[in-house]
Amino acid sequence: MKNIVKKIIVLMLLISNLGVVQAEVKIKKLNQTGTYIKIWVDGLACPFCAYGLEKQIKRIEGVKNLHIDLNRGFITFTAISEKKPTEERLKKLVKEAGFVARKIEYSKTDFVLNEN
Repeated sequence: MKNIVKKIIVLMLLISNLGVVQAEVKIKKLNQTGTYIKIWVDGLACPFCAYGLEKQIKRIEGVKNLHIDLNRGFITFTAISEKKPTEERLKKLVKEAGFVARKIEYSKTDFVLNEN
């Protein structure tokens, strides 16, 4: 009986840790192959405006995790490092949405982790 209980406990521990390991692998994979991009946008004020900008940014191949912060006036997303868009292309897409890209930042780590 004790052996069965021990085996069940070990099995439960293995199963519970599997999700953590998978999440760590995904984060490491993104860090190795993805580029985090943050664009400060002048004039970004309403959800309708944000939708137009979102449509333009999604034209970039490989864009994921797009987030628009209306209160602070920036957007963040990840792009495939090999297909990382240039500043010129990003400025053009933002302009086509009716805004001005004030500042563009590239990072190998998530911007959420960099902010307090």
